Amino acid sequence: MKTDTPPPESRASGLPIDGLLPELETLYARAPRLIISAEPGAGKSTVLPLWLLERLPQAQRIVLVQPRRLAASAVARFMAGRLGEALGRQVALHTRTETRSSPQSRLSVVTSGVFLRMLQADPGLTGISHVLLDEFHERSWQQDLGLAFALDSQAAYRDPVTPLHVWLMSATPPTADLAGVFAAPVLHTAGRCYPVAIDYSPGAGAGAGLPEAVEAAVRRALAAGNRHVLVFLPGWAEIRACERRLDGGFGDQLEVLPLHGQLPDAAQREALAPAGARPRVVLATNVAQTSITIDGVDTVIDSGLARFARFDPGSGRDQLRLMPISRASAEQRAGRAGRTRPGLCIRLWDQEQQRRRPAHDEPELRQVDLAAPLLELAGWGALASPPALLELDPAQGRHQQAVELLVKLGAVRPGGALLPLGERMLALGLAPRLAAMVLQGAAPGTACWLAAALGETGARKSTSAVLGDWLLEQQDRPQVRRQARQLWSRLGHAGTPAWVRGELAASLLLAYPERLAHRRAGQPGSYLSRSGEVYVLASHSPLSGSEWLAVAELQGQRILLAEALDAREVEQRFEAALSERVNARFDPAVGAVLGRRQLCLDSIVLREQSVALSDQQALPVLMAALRERGWQDLDATGVVSDLLSRGRWAQAQGAALDIPDDQALAGTLEAWLSPFCAGCRRLDDLKRLDWRAIGQALLSWDTVRKIDALVPSHWRLPSGRQQRIDYGHPGGPLVEARVAEWFGLDEQPRLAGGVPLRIALLNPAGRPVQITADLPGFWRGAWQDVRKELRGRYPRHDWPEQPWLAAARMGTGRPKRPRH
Repeated sequence: MKTDTPPPESRASGLPIDGLLPELETLYARAPRLIISAEPGAGKSTVLPLWLLERLPQAQRIVLVQPRRLAASAVARFMAGRLGEALGRQVALHTRTETRSSPQSRLSVVTSGVFLRMLQADPGLTGISHVLLDEFHERSWQQDLGLAFALDSQAAYRDPVTPLHVWLMSATPPTADLAGVFAAPVLHTAGRCYPVAIDYSPGAGAGAGLPEAVEAAVRRALAAGNRHVLVFLPGWAEIRACERRLDGGFGDQLEVLPLHGQLPDAAQREALAPAGARPRVVLATNVAQTSITIDGVDTVIDSGLARFARFDPGSGRDQLRLMPISRASAEQRAGRAGRTRPGLCIRLWDQEQQRRRPAHDEPELRQVDLAAPLLELAGWGALASPPALLELDPAQGRHQQAVELLVKLGAVRPGGALLPLGERMLALGLAPRLAAMVLQGAAPGTACWLAAALGETGARKSTSAVLGDWLLEQQDRPQVRRQARQLWSRLGHAGTPAWVRGELAASLLLAYPERLAHRRAGQPGSYLSRSGEVYVLASHSPLSGSEWLAVAELQGQRILLAEALDAREVEQRFEAALSERVNARFDPAVGAVLGRRQLCLDSIVLREQSVALSDQQALPVLMAALRERGWQDLDATGVVSDLLSRGRWAQAQGAALDIPDDQALAGTLEAWLSPFCAGCRRLDDLKRLDWRAIGQALLSWDTVRKIDALVPSHWRLPSGRQQRIDYGHPGGPLVEARVAEWFGLDEQPRLAGGVPLRIALLNPAGRPVQITADLPGFWRGAWQDVRKELRGRYPRHDWPEQPWLAAARMGTGRPKRPRH
């Protein structure tokens, strides 16, 4: 873009970013894309937008996109102050809970979510000349979508006469996955104005030791003469614990202030204000990591931890997980100490742990629930073909889950097209579930309050476990009240909505129908949800004993916040979702399949009664139980086991037989056993089956005939008795019989092909005394020692010295003498 007048003279900021301005002078109007890589403290967030504002014609506007509300508010107020104006004139602020603007506004500071709303409402970004995406290294899903949509807008909606310029501003250059998509010149400048010394102080964790470690580090900083300390902690619970520890350890000698994105505006401004006479410690989350400057900070104490949203496939929702921060984030945090003077950063971990940390934070799109991002893509018309920048794989399980949820909520068609309800959900700027609750409920006032309170990340700072009590507290929070009024206004109403306690459970279940939970009989504090998850309620909870709960917040499987409702209300409200089914299950206590007719709400059983089962219902369950326990014990005659072991032995000897192995038999149990089990409900019923017929059906008549011809099932003993041969014995075919039944035999029994039949010689009590494959050798060798032992233990029995010459007998006594 050419101008007839020279660019205005810029007032030097005294910050490192000033060094980039001459080069930017030649690029800002003609380079459609730029990457500004500026280390922490360089001044990119406040100097560049004002510098650009001076150079653009009056009709052109700038949008500065910040990932966090606190940073957006602080940056906007700082820039308005630099211009000597009230916020809302030339510098506007737009966040989900606050809007300050006027017709004179030309520089709008917006959060990433608001920027998406601007794009969806006006894909061409009419009148906007430059979009500055700040702190892009954080890679929230809103930032990634905002960039992808801005690039689409740049290519598809703008022309050379009114181009759109897109700048990425970051403390670090784009990672490799982004650089290939966003090709642009990179301008780099150093950051902090003063050096920051890094000390490592390992040994502190996120548990009980963290407050103690923070106190020790604060004492180190104060002893070194430092007076303004910024402590980075992972969340509100850790902030409170450290606040109590420091208050107890220092008393009035130290000013301790929390800084959290959900604090009231006044409390946030107090934490950001210059320190007074007393030394000050600010206990902050990641909100203080980028864009904002806490005046006078000379020491940073870094826990090295943060809570990141991660998608849990089991529950189908995001869960906050405590994780180590990346090396890039650690550098960002350290930079807070070098803004206005030389500083100190005390890291509560060691250098080896620092080396093992990832270089950058993982893009949020790869980790979180995709329902909200995919709804944005549907609104953009790109759900079926997402921009390459986003690296979304429709084959992923969480992608499919998110699409299914949007279809279930009525936001999109199964093919991905946005429905009218989806358009209205997008306009609200809420998470899809909360938007559906506000738009579809019969109690919109109650839904607005619930959505406003639940939509505030980390808003549940209360000991109350009852949703109604908690909402009473939340309605006094200015941010929640403001958001509830805004939602009510978007529904076409004026004033402040009213909410009714009796409507809370029903409204909540519109957003989270799967979180309806029923108390499990005989298991105090245990609840089963519609989706089949088991939730746990603390025994001291005021909700203990409630039969039904609508669960608003969980930590893992632990119920943090819920509202009770009664069974009659559940059945009336979910009448269309109730189903009747017959459940067949195996009861190991009685060894039988039992049938119950159940009235169900998905995984929850409301009522049930006993019912007779058909074979079609019962036999698959009986077969499954049998597969786990093994069917062999039920073959009372052993005929099937015998046929299989004989057939497998014949196979091993080279016979051409098709004998299934045990794994194959277990896998096809229903096919070969079920036809014989009509009417069977108990395992004992199976013992009375015709197992010989089962064996013949299993192996076919021809196979059984071949086995009988090749492999004898029994051996005739010298005593005249037929004894079964065990072909499944590990050592080979074996016959067991008492010693006396083998008397008179002086050769080793052999099977077909000359294979020795091993003999197990048993004593009168039926216990083995010898196993041999050489009976003649045993008689003439080891028998004498065995004979002595047997004579000693069984003196009433006859134990001949030469058993091969004695008569075999089935009895165990001495042979009767013949009468003369």
